[in-house]
Amino acid sequence: MNCTIADNAAYGGQAPWIYPATIKSTFGGWSSTTDPEVRFSIVLGPITGIPRLSCSDLDEWNANIISQLGSNGNFSANPQFCSNYQLYSTSPCAPENSPCGELVGSEPVGCILGCGNVNSDAVGIDILDLVYLTDYCFRHGPAPLEPAFADLDGSGDINIADITYLVKYLYRSGPAPVCQ
Repeated sequence: MNCTIADNAAYGGQAPWIYPATIKSTFGGWSSTTDPEVRFSIVLGPITGIPRLSCSDLDEWNANIISQLGSNGNFSANPQFCSNYQLYSTSPCAPENSPCGELVGSEPVGCILGCGNVNSDAVGIDILDLVYLTDYCFRHGPAPLEPAFADLDGSGDINIADITYLVKYLYRSGPAPVCQ
């Protein structure tokens, strides 16, 4: 079962009830008195009970579970969510970066960080980055998620020179972006 539960709350401050199961999930603020097995999970918030954890990323390791941190692929790191709880390519929860070599959480890598990938999508550098950068510079569009990746010429500013640089790279065999 894959699911994502994050940024949630319940009446009276209680967290959602999780039944015992082997799950592959992203959780935020949950508790259970039945001690389920939790696998391939990102847990954002307090945890009660004593679940059996493996290959999980938790932000709060309390006394009940602290002994499991650092074993069975368990860790504590910022999962680096981008949009809709998908992960950046640099996330420690992405399969190529996780301690267990598998996806941690239920949502895949959906955003790639890198010089020239102005819109931080999963495609890499393409015409959509050019549109995004043009909108940002001339139409008051949204700022790049990582401004350094929009400074394509490495000048320290994001401006028309970066748009020109990207056009040359994409359509005139120009040099690759050199963000700093």
